[in-house]
Amino acid sequence: MKGKAVVLLMQLLIVAGMGLLLLFIVNPGIPIGWLVNPGHRKVAQEWLTEASNGRFEEASHAIGHPRKEEWIRGMQRLKEEGFYPIGFERLKVPHDRELGDGRVHIDFMENGSKKTYYAILTFGGGSVGQVCIFSPQTERTEAWNKLNCHY
Repeated sequence: MKGKAVVLLMQLLIVAGMGLLLLFIVNPGIPIGWLVNPGHRKVAQEWLTEASNGRFEEASHAIGHPRKEEWIRGMQRLKEEGFYPIGFERLKVPHDRELGDGRVHIDFMENGSKKTYYAILTFGGGSVGQVCIFSPQTERTEAWNKLNCHY
């Protein structure tokens, strides 16, 4: 009886392993996402928290492009012009398990009034790649996107 249980367990493990292998071959993004998405959520929360508190130097540690000093100056300039993040909610990472991207609503102070914008986050190399305001397109959101979206 014990021998049959061991054989059955081994068969189940083989079938499960083959299923995972097939999943990895057909769509490698899914099992890879299981590993990297928790890290993406953590780095997104760090970036959003630091940026929302005006700590752009600290937030720059979570971004993945080499122009960090330029980014810090740009964020400070936007703040001086009256457009800066003050909070966030509804962070969803991953939004799409295959792409590993994220979505968030970011609260901004815009000329003395609070406005909320929907943003898309991308990741790469364990850091935030882009934080792009999706809409509406205004002079302020365009300035933000030129700084935070690499297009």
